[in-house]
Amino acid sequence: MEKISILLVEDSSFWLENISKGILNETDFHLMGTATTKEEALVLAVEYNPDIIILDINLTDNNLDGIVIAQELSNKKEVDSKIIILSGIMEEYVILESFAANNVVNYLSKYSALEIYQAIRDAYYGTAGIHSDVAEILRKAYRKNRTEVKLSLLTPAERELYELNERGFTKNEMANKLHKSFETIKSQLRSMRNKMKNR
Repeated sequence: MEKISILLVEDSSFWLENISKGILNETDFHLMGTATTKEEALVLAVEYNPDIIILDINLTDNNLDGIVIAQELSNKKEVDSKIIILSGIMEEYVILESFAANNVVNYLSKYSALEIYQAIRDAYYGTAGIHSDVAEILRKAYRKNRTEVKLSLLTPAERELYELNERGFTKNEMANKLHKSFETIKSQLRSMRNKMKNR
């Protein structure tokens, strides 16, 4: 039977022990090694080039060095491992920075640690979906980014109208504030909405 090779990178002895035991109990997994520091993780990842790396975000204090590891490994030709983040940190900026590394395929909260085993299989077989722990955060970030892209298409005058519209100004209030005719405001709003809708 083909086994999925795994490197576990975790500094907490509790999580290291429990996840290691879980991996060792799965007949289709092979735990190649464990690392508790950034330096160990980088050495072992290059040495073993495992199928999957389970990576904690914080290995020393609150340095987010797990993100640095993922980014450094994504630039190493000799390592093509898929990375699954397992972390207690669920802040949007941390999650988005993690997925900026092209080798990160999933991100799970430590509260969902029992689901890591299926996430490993999904990543290995290329069927990984984004775990529900972070899916909504990623959807919101995507929508926000998409809106920013659309806004970049607007002229400065249309952008100003967009911002007034978002603040709840009526067409008459916009016309008065910007010293423009009601018809000009109406025309610019139509143009703005067409640009926002068609992208």
